[in-house]
Amino acid sequence: MTHAERLARIRLIRTPHVGPVSWHQLMQRCGSGEAALEALPDLALRGGAGKPRIASADVAERELARVAELGARHVFSDETDYSPLLREVEGAPPAII
Repeated sequence: MTHAERLARIRLIRTPHVGPVSWHQLMQRCGSGEAALEALPDLALRGGAGKPRIASADVAERELARVAELGARHVFSDETDYSPLLREVEGAPPAII
């Protein structure tokens, strides 16, 4: 997975009103975090929610850097290292560290 895709996925996770269920729906509908970020403003407006406050790239970059400093990484639900049992739970976290 590219750095840009990891960054986009974290931005989605940190965006207000994008919970685990909506995160998974966005990923399924759009195919990637980058595409979901691009589609989110239009989807929110069509859904009557107004313009979303998408988390900034700076916030996501700092999170990625801090997690790396701790010797860890984000494991997203579609990666092989993600718990297969946790993946089956509705509302499972989009990523684990």
